[in-house]
Amino acid sequence: DIAPPHIFHSTLGVNSSPNVSTVLKHLYNLTANGKGAGLDRWNITGQTAEATFGAIFGYLNDHWSAVAAPIQANLTNSNIVPVGHMLIRPLRLFFRLTEDLAPFMHEVPRHFGVHEAFLKRLGIKETPSASDYCDFLEELRAESHDHPLNANELRAIVTVIQSIASDGGKVARLCVPDENSVLQPVDQCRINDDPWLRSRAGTTIPLISMTVLHPAIPHRVARQLGISCISSVFIEEHGFSREHPPVAAAE
Repeated sequence: DIAPPHIFHSTLGVNSSPNVSTVLKHLYNLTANGKGAGLDRWNITGQTAEATFGAIFGYLNDHWSAVAAPIQANLTNSNIVPVGHMLIRPLRLFFRLTEDLAPFMHEVPRHFGVHEAFLKRLGIKETPSASDYCDFLEELRAESHDHPLNANELRAIVTVIQSIASDGGKVARLCVPDENSVLQPVDQCRINDDPWLRSRAGTTIPLISMTVLHPAIPHRVARQLGISCISSVFIEEHGFSREHPPVAAAE
């Protein structure tokens, strides 16, 4: 850092301490207005990203009352916390995770532990609750626009869903992956407990607003979440049977 003697500050127009708007502008420049994905191009000589962001977090914590409420809210939904080479939004961070939920959720890096008070102001919690998981799955479904999850994403989502089930079971607004790895509302998904019936149903299934749960979700977990089976839906709700099974709709 270059710091001229204090007697020259007024002449040079140098402030001894930046104001809040200047620090926020610097933060947004570093993070592409809070929308950046990572810091792969970090090239500030002699200053690490951890030290730089740590200084910003410390300053903002000390001047939090001077940050306007809309900006405070915006920070909680912006990618402003470095985790490795990535930038993560606070609502996807927790101080402790019992499972590996990357690439969606992460633990706060230890070197930011000294900024716990500030990070909590951003909404970071100790551990995720079932409600936090459900909020996340709803957001992810909206963000994914019906695109399928990749293998690594699916693994993390299955872990999240198993955590929800172990935390108490049925939730009204849960989203789960279907057999094509696309997130769907839980009330539209059914367990494939009868492969023969599933094969007979074919393209009839989406016509009755139903999707089939991804096989990576164990049946035990699905039942804990209140998900019905294909056999019960087709036979009890739609009147099909093995003697009169559903017939696939014409392509």
